[in-house]
Amino acid sequence: MNYDKKTQKKLERAGFVEKQVTINDGTIINYGEGPNNGIPLLLIHGQMVSWKDYITVLPRLSKHYHIYAVDCHGHGKTSKQKEKYSAEKMGKDFIWFIENIIEKPTVISGHSSGGLLTAWLAANSPENVLGIVI
Repeated sequence: MNYDKKTQKKLERAGFVEKQVTINDGTIINYGEGPNNGIPLLLIHGQMVSWKDYITVLPRLSKHYHIYAVDCHGHGKTSKQKEKYSAEKMGKDFIWFIENIIEKPTVISGHSSGGLLTAWLAANSPENVLGIVI
């Protein structure tokens, strides 16, 4: 009943805030944002988890980067719209996220299926990508 409270306290201590943004078509993207301690780093998780599953690395990474960790479509608190469950559609929404929320080129790191999205973003929006880690 309380397993998530420990994670939430760790995130708060590390300076992370959970936020949501609604893009032009009404899709909600849920994400965690850390303190501004460097260049932006966008984290994209794999299947069946959420941005909070990065908890073990977020405190250390946030000492050197301005972290944005998104919930992919259908995960966490991001919209669950079947028509958005493709790399192209998620990728286009993440380009919007980079351009409108991060507002500058970013390093992107993806795990598992998040790695596929990371590669898609680098190939389809190189002007928004400083580098990738898959």
